[in-house]
Formats: sequence, structure tokens, C-alpha cells
Amino acid sequence: MKLYWRIFLASLFWGSNIIVMKIVLQDISYMMLALIRVFLSLVCLGIYMLYKHISFYYVYHMKALIIGLLGIYLNFVFTFMGMQHVSGQGNAFMNALAPLVTFVFSLIFLC
Repeated sequence: MKLYWRIFLASLFWGSNIIVMKIVLQDISYMMLALIRVFLSLVCLGIYMLYKHISFYYVYHMKALIIGLLGIYLNFVFTFMGMQHVSGQGNAFMNALAPLVTFVFSLIFLC
């Protein structure tokens, strides 16, 4: 039963994300919203890593920064920019392409 509750909560947060972002975009610019979203994710991930005592050791810090900037931040910027001009169906399609965009930038900068 605990697993089903977690799946329900994940679906609820994932599904309501589009609605909340569309409402917030009326008051905040798309670049600021992307920055806030990435920053809050970083803070939550950092707190989790401290709580679980997970160290972050990665040799290619600059490459990781570039991939994060181009693959994640720019993806959010373009998604939020597009949310102002497209329907919900178009936005869902853009979100579905997010892993592909991150993968392509990873291939470009890691090779």
C-alpha cells in the first residue's frame, strides 16, 4: 500500500507541475522561473546528499556544469518560454523531449 501512495503522490506532483508553472509564468519571467526551479532542485538534492552522507566526487566538474547549464537550465528556459505560446498538448511534447536534449548535450560535451 505504501508503494501505491508514493506512486500517487509522484503522479500528483508531476501532473500539477504544468498547471502551477503556467500560473506562475503570469507573474515571473521564464528565465527567473527556470533559475528558481534549478536552484531549488539543487538545494533539495544537497540536503538529501548531506542527510544520506553521499559524497559528490566527479572529475569533470566543468563538463558537468556545462551539461547542467545547457541540458537542464536551457531546457527549462525554452519549456517555460514555449508554455506562454503553446497549448498543453504541445507543452507535454516538449517535456517528453527533455531526456533526449540532455542526452544529446551529454554526448557532445563528454566525447
